Amino acid sequence: MEIKTADEIIKEVIKKYNKDPKEWKVFAGKDKNGYYDLLITHKSQIWLIKSEQINPFKWVGYGIKQSIENDEKIKKFPSFQFGFRPLSQKKIEELSETLEDREKMSEFILKLLSTQPKPIHEIKSPLVIQGPIVYSSKPLEIISEEQKRLSNKLKEELEKLIYKKYSQTRTIYI
Repeated sequence: MEIKTADEIIKEVIKKYNKDPKEWKVFAGKDKNGYYDLLITHKSQIWLIKSEQINPFKWVGYGIKQSIENDEKIKKFPSFQFGFRPLSQKKIEELSETLEDREKMSEFILKLLSTQPKPIHEIKSPLVIQGPIVYSSKPLEIISEEQKRLSNKLKEELEKLIYKKYSQTRTIYI
């Protein structure tokens, strides 16, 4: 299992998503140390990313990719498929008509989420719905106890990077 930068993992995920945009799920949250956790699943693959926001424009982090032998666990995760869903002009108008009525908006969103996600490069519409992303207090621990160990390993690597390259984010200003 090779630890890669979060940027490398995200590029790999986007490439795979564009080849096969079905059956993706995304879970996010913060760990007890305040780092952001992202768990991305696709069929029997899982990517774990731990990151920190250095400033409003920069994130740093590390991640790993794993194969899950028992993909039944992934299939049981509660969630619609994550993906990018383009909105036609007609759908944009429908959306604007539902803004005042929560029930209609909920129905509209559920209907949108039931449509198949599209590869990013195929989307030409003026508006895109991205998601859903499920938020969890412990997203990296959803699958197994091993995720706790991996979460700690990613945390250690991230802290080394932050203290080496971004130590100013850990000092108190006087």
